[in-house]
Amino acid sequence: MTAKKAKAPQKKATKAATGNVQALKAPGETQVETQATEVTEKIMTTTKATTANFEKLTKDASALGQEQVEALTQAGSVFAKGFEDILKTYVSISQDAAEKNAAALKTLMGCKTINDFSAAQTKLAQQQFEDFVAASTKLSELGLKVTTETLEPLNAQASKAIKKATDALAA
Repeated sequence: MTAKKAKAPQKKATKAATGNVQALKAPGETQVETQATEVTEKIMTTTKATTANFEKLTKDASALGQEQVEALTQAGSVFAKGFEDILKTYVSISQDAAEKNAAALKTLMGCKTINDFSAAQTKLAQQQFEDFVAASTKLSELGLKVTTETLEPLNAQASKAIKKATDALAA
């Protein structure tokens, strides 16, 4: 066989293979390009949605943090004012008790008999006990009021946070 004749079947096979590849390639390229475009579009859509969700989440977290700081600041202010009221009341009670003790000492010093002294002592002890109960009640009520008022902004903020979380889970 001559070299020319040997190359003829090879050329023919190469030409046929190239034709087959091109025939397969042409429709495949269109299909691959379409699939690539669809995948790219899906990725872009998902990326945009994820970015939007992340931005919303970031804004919500920032707003929630700001609201929590405001609630803590408000609670701190209410507590400081309430504690000031408790201290003023305590000082007032202490001054009143000191004045009553001074008057009681004068009364006891003015007694001429043991019976007078005993009666005055009993009356003073009863009065001091009643004053103690009244002062304790007043301070307890103030403490409860301060605690309740201090926790109001914190409870309101916690309720908001729980509602937002519940709404987010429901959505």
